Amino acid sequence: MSENDPTPQKVEKEQKNSSEKAEVKKTPAKKSNKSMWIVLGSIAAVLFLGFIGVIIAGIVLVSNVTKDITATSDKVVIAVQNEDSDSLYTLASRTFTDATPISEVVSTLAQISPLLKGSTFSVTSTSIEKNSGSPETAVVDYKIKTDDGTIYMQVTLEKENDTWELLNFQTSKTAFESDSSN
Repeated sequence: MSENDPTPQKVEKEQKNSSEKAEVKKTPAKKSNKSMWIVLGSIAAVLFLGFIGVIIAGIVLVSNVTKDITATSDKVVIAVQNEDSDSLYTLASRTFTDATPISEVVSTLAQISPLLKGSTFSVTSTSIEKNSGSPETAVVDYKIKTDDGTIYMQVTLEKENDTWELLNFQTSKTAFESDSSN
């Protein structure tokens, strides 16, 4: 036998060395998480933009609803200030006109209008209520600055045939409970 001939011990040693080398080569290289972060970032961006979109849509919807309510209730306040019973009665709901004769409106305005004539007013709160089986209602509170101080007015509207109409109104020298501005 020559020196170059493999002995069983040499073969075993060479096999052991080659398997260790093989094990070292089998360890995979560490992969980059860059693509995972790009995907997660994209998902987060889409969710964030969707959330912002929902908020904006909600604000626009609420703004449109309250715009109609405020427009009608402002007309009520102006009709009361101007002692305009015809305009007020035109803004009134069927519930109001069935319960309140025009003569009563004329009498009420004769008492209230002189106190409010020429004064400035601002909305202090608006609330909307929807109960099953009843028309939708809205309550708008006003602060009216007069020469003699502040008078508060509360206008209640009901939705009739997709239109906001006067259900009732009242005035007071103190803020109403629903009025958060005091």
